[in-house]
Amino acid sequence: MRSEDVRARVRAKIAEIASVPAAQVESGMTLSGDLPFDSLQLYELAATLEDEFGIGELDEDAVAGIETVADVERGVLERLAVEPAAGGA
Repeated sequence: MRSEDVRARVRAKIAEIASVPAAQVESGMTLSGDLPFDSLQLYELAATLEDEFGIGELDEDAVAGIETVADVERGVLERLAVEPAAGGA
């Protein structure tokens, strides 16, 4: 799976949980500032991504360290061992 495809799927799941249009979600956005995420939605996102990508359970510290959409994209890519595209997160 290409890293661009993974990023698009991650952003789509973030948009779904945040109840915003997917086209509005960008990598540089913060989850709790730019998007209306609270701590429960962050854990919902982690569980959704675990199921969506089969990446295994994320520990509490990993979830707590997520601040931006790019953090989520990078974390999923790392767990899938997909090389990020040039230009990065």
